[in-house]
Amino acid sequence: MSYADELAKLQRLRDTGALDAEEFEHAKRQLLDGPPPAASVATDPGPANSYVTPAPAAASGRSWRTWAMILHLSQFAGYALPLAGFIVPVVIWLSMRDEMPELDAHGREVANWMITELIFGGLFAVLTIVLIGIPLLLVLGVMGIVFPMIGAIRASEGTFWRYPMTIRFL
Repeated sequence: MSYADELAKLQRLRDTGALDAEEFEHAKRQLLDGPPPAASVATDPGPANSYVTPAPAAASGRSWRTWAMILHLSQFAGYALPLAGFIVPVVIWLSMRDEMPELDAHGREVANWMITELIFGGLFAVLTIVLIGIPLLLVLGVMGIVFPMIGAIRASEGTFWRYPMTIRFL
């Protein structure tokens, strides 16, 4: 957006009463003295936060949301290379959690799910002797595909999602 568009948006907020004169002048001064308009984001109009400039991204330019999404989706690496679905998420989590603290909860959840999935898989494999394990293994397989996808979508939105039926080890 251009400066003119941003100023017009501020004027509309002032005209609707969402901003008083002082807030309008403050937001206008912030717009004109701050970074280019493409880097600023107008939020829900209100007296406390009528105009907000987001915090700068990490120095490396990587977003924790993107890494969290990759962390969840990396469980699918096991379909390409055996054991990669267990190793890749753990490596991503352990290597990035100090740099991006938001990633720690996602990594713990993925690790807990992988351990739980392994335990359930072993238990259900034993139960195939009495045939009940076959449908349980199928359900576990579907959950092993759906849960990481939901986790990745929620992570890309910036929210944390707990995998259902996961045993909390970490």
